[in-house]
Parts: sequence; C-alpha cells; structure tokens
Amino acid sequence: MDVARLSRRGTRRGGRRGSQAAVAAYAAPAVVTALEGVGSWLCHGTTGDVGQLLHDVSLVGGFGFFAGWHAGRVAGAPDRGALAGLEVGLTAGGATWAAAPGATNIVVGLLIVIAAASEVVARRRGLPSVWNGPMLLLGAVAVGLWLAGTPDSPLCDEQSWLQPHGLTAMLVLVWVDRAAAAAVPDRAP
Repeated sequence: MDVARLSRRGTRRGGRRGSQAAVAAYAAPAVVTALEGVGSWLCHGTTGDVGQLLHDVSLVGGFGFFAGWHAGRVAGAPDRGALAGLEVGLTAGGATWAAAPGATNIVVGLLIVIAAASEVVARRRGLPSVWNGPMLLLGAVAVGLWLAGTPDSPLCDEQSWLQPHGLTAMLVLVWVDRAAAAAVPDRAP
C-alpha cells in the first residue's frame, strides 16, 4: 500500500490517532531511523556507496517526515503532512545523493528550518508546544556530536562504544512522544 493511499484513508476517518495513517505516521520514524543506522554502520564500516545511499536517503526521509508533521500540524493534518514529508524527503534524499552527495546536509538544514518555522506558527496559533528546553538541549548535544563525528574522529570509529547514533535515536523517540502528546493530548503515550 503506498503512502498516498494510506494518507487518504486517514483523512476519511478524520485523521484520528487510531487510523492507519496515524499508525504509519508514528511507525515511520522508527523505520527510517533504523535504516539510517544500518546505512551509517555500512558507510563507516566499509565506506561503500550502498551504505552512504541508505544513510543519506533515510536521513533526508526522516527529516522530511519531521518537517512534514510540523507543517501538517499547522494545516490541521499532522499525519498526512508527516507521510507526505516522508515521501518528499525520500525522493529528495535519493535525488540529492545521485546529483550531489555532499549536499545532503543542506537539504536536512532546509527541512529543519521548515519544522522550526512551523513550530513557531503553531505556538502563535495556541497549539501545544512540541519542543521544550530539555528536548532542545538533547538536540543541541546531538548536533554537537554530529559535528564532532567526522570520519577521522573517535565518534566515527565503528569499534568505539561512544557513538552519537544512540543519542539521535533517543531524540527521535522523545520527539514522537512529545508530538503524539501535542496532537492528541488526552491520549498521549
């Protein structure tokens, strides 16, 4: 079943949390985070193109999901926005990887700007906040570890126990929890 059909089903049911679109929307970050981790492991362990492709496409797809959810929430359809953002992100990630592999971080940066702007608009409209102080701190630490994780650093050594990917995965989990609470406060996880 493709993302567009799943998204339409969620719309017909009012986009409620129990719909298939909502289930897919909250499962998607887990899938792309896992794929990104496998791609990173392959990329750093063997420096192969397949690993880089898997890492970059899933990374942009994940951030597309994230930006789409925030923009969709402002429009009153966070689940559909998330799934549309995922689809656009995966397509953009593949196109970016094929055309200019080094530009992946630029695309991710643009998606972060979309999410941040959407969060500001949502707060101005009185919607519950998703990002709070501890979550922003966790995000800042994750970005700092990412910046320190160049291929020659200890953070990029596949044998090292000190890996930034666990923190990134934790940030995704915290975000999903906060997003679910903001979308449906009376049924938050």
